[in-house]
Amino acid sequence: MKYTYIMLILMELSIAFGCKNRESRKFNIEIEKVSEILLSEKDVVIGNIFQCIATNDSQIVILDIEASDIKQYDFRGNYVRTLVKRGSSPNEVLAPRGIGLNDKYLFVADFATNSTKVFSINGEYINQIFPEGYNIVMGSIKILPDGRVLHGASSDTRGYYFATVIIDTTGKLIAKGAKYPKVYQEYKRLIGIYYCDANAFGEYVICFAKSPDIFIGNSKDNNGSFKEFDENNKKKYVSDKRSKEGDNALQVEYEEFFNLGIFYLSDTLILRPYGKTTPEAEKSKSFLLFSDKKIDILNREGEIISTISVQGRLLCTFKNYLVLEENDAPNNRIIAFYKLSMKEN
Repeated sequence: MKYTYIMLILMELSIAFGCKNRESRKFNIEIEKVSEILLSEKDVVIGNIFQCIATNDSQIVILDIEASDIKQYDFRGNYVRTLVKRGSSPNEVLAPRGIGLNDKYLFVADFATNSTKVFSINGEYINQIFPEGYNIVMGSIKILPDGRVLHGASSDTRGYYFATVIIDTTGKLIAKGAKYPKVYQEYKRLIGIYYCDANAFGEYVICFAKSPDIFIGNSKDNNGSFKEFDENNKKKYVSDKRSKEGDNALQVEYEEFFNLGIFYLSDTLILRPYGKTTPEAEKSKSFLLFSDKKIDILNREGEIISTISVQGRLLCTFKNYLVLEENDAPNNRIIAFYKLSMKEN
């Protein structure tokens, strides 16, 4: 299965004497399904995939928010083990709300204990980090190339002041970043979920559930800024129908977009999946029942260069592949790998 998108991009090209002018260039974007796997639920049942990481050794690590555990599968769909179980002992978690993984460590944010537990990649407990100067919230974790950790966090229970922290593996706070977009201070009942990712260059990107604006930072100098979008784009996320008090939020949200994540692809592109929630999605807690599901493709500067429609839900990226959940029915949970390629005409 292959989808081809033709896009026109205005790109800045450097010419003699440092001058810049703009030249229109056409590109083909091709998205082709290369494989799909059926996750075995013979030994365990998957409740709801909240977060997913595909690893270089052909493993898929899943945060199951319904079961409150961390499961591991291989690329053939075979269940390998439950890395972290639900519970109150040191090697367990109560309410996992984010995972981060590299070739040594597995970080799990436990909302119930306002702490982050550190495990080996085999699920062996190492230590527990209790935050100082920030709180654990529902968000992403990303282990940076230098070993430090980009962690979703907040400075108060509403979380409007800053959205991420950079800590070391002992939990020492190094930097804070990315205040919430202004719209979160104007409308008090917006969903506070946000997502982050980082690339091999130490750059990171953050998006928020109810705003098109994204924050792009650099962990090397701890600097960053918002890439803001125009008012028409913002109204797709927070419509004119939404009252300042948020009294009609539930009805209005069916008409508004909701971001479902943000991911680097091959370290050079940024992918932001989003869609509209529906009564069916609310009832079944299924992201696949969102309507109007799309993925924005952005460059490293945060400029949208294309938007594509998808049937599944983008769970993560792996090298130059998109990993989509295409079916979340019990005993028929399908994960598909799509390859994205971009060529100039």
